Amino acid sequence: MSAAVQLSFLPPAQDDLQNALRVYQESGVPHEFFNRFVRSLAVSYKSAGRGATIVAACPGSPTLDEVIIGFRKEVRKFETRNYQSPSQFEPLEVSAPSRPTRRQMEVELLDRYAHALSTVRLGHRGQPHFWDDDDGYGTGYQARTAIGRLVALLRIKNPPVVIIRDAQNLKCPDESNAGTRAAWRLFIDIARQSGAPHIVFAPISNVKVVFDEPELVGEVQLEVLRPYSCAVASELACFKGTLHDFNLAMPWLDNDSLVSRHKEIDQAVAGDVDRLRRWIVRAVNCALGEEETSRISWRHFLQTKPLPQQRELAQADRRTALSLLEPSAPPTPPAIENPESTPSATPALKPGNRKPGRDHLIEPAIL
Repeated sequence: MSAAVQLSFLPPAQDDLQNALRVYQESGVPHEFFNRFVRSLAVSYKSAGRGATIVAACPGSPTLDEVIIGFRKEVRKFETRNYQSPSQFEPLEVSAPSRPTRRQMEVELLDRYAHALSTVRLGHRGQPHFWDDDDGYGTGYQARTAIGRLVALLRIKNPPVVIIRDAQNLKCPDESNAGTRAAWRLFIDIARQSGAPHIVFAPISNVKVVFDEPELVGEVQLEVLRPYSCAVASELACFKGTLHDFNLAMPWLDNDSLVSRHKEIDQAVAGDVDRLRRWIVRAVNCALGEEETSRISWRHFLQTKPLPQQRELAQADRRTALSLLEPSAPPTPPAIENPESTPSATPALKPGNRKPGRDHLIEPAIL
């Protein structure tokens, strides 16, 4: 056998980098906050009543796809642990459209609802639902508005839950925050009138803009996949554990590691694991772009480091997530500028004393 043929059986020099890239792009590494987030979504869904709206603040794809998969697994675990009969849990997924005008956005949204509902065959919690013209639902299709017909169709199909993806698209160009809140309220009204629970996914920054209105916050249940706050010792330990999990598939050139660079990583991604994963993918691709490189080094991370604008956005998202999770502070009494000018409390009357103004006579006016 010739030497050329023998060399063809050897694995390529960048095989380890290719395997690492496949791990970070496909499987990912769930972390403590991720597991807690999908578990909270499952508990909120199972404990919520009909027509409830749950708002989930988390990054977009691919993290959103992993969140939905984890949410479905946690729902089945919840049913098993609580001795509930397993349901044929098939969520109805609708992607929020983006259109230049509110009217076009609503028309496109209703079309996407109708298209998704055309594939639903089972009723609420996986139970078959049968109806006829005398059950009251047949008249729903005669509703005057498109929203009314959609609500009637949701009542008939009765899906277990409706998942709204990419809710950040509801902000139309040249529109105020009030218009965006009105678009979000459309989902809340559809959920309340149809009885189908809704889970609305959107980035953390968009959720903060929408829920500046206190009345809107009281109508939904908010769940946030927040980044790690490395200023807290317990969260720093969890963040280092996540870095260690990522580091297992990393073919380093020397004895470097992600854990030893946790301070630099936190400054770049502000504890956001989704941003960290995208950074690792860029670094591995940068190493694969060099023909003579078979290992990765910190130099590749420095070449693909997030831009200053992206680092500022990551810091803002962390502050926003913490503010969304903090309970509202009780109202403080107004400060008194001059305590001496405040009226003194009415002295307690002893038995037998009459109130000062009880026998006061009104003097007649002098004409």
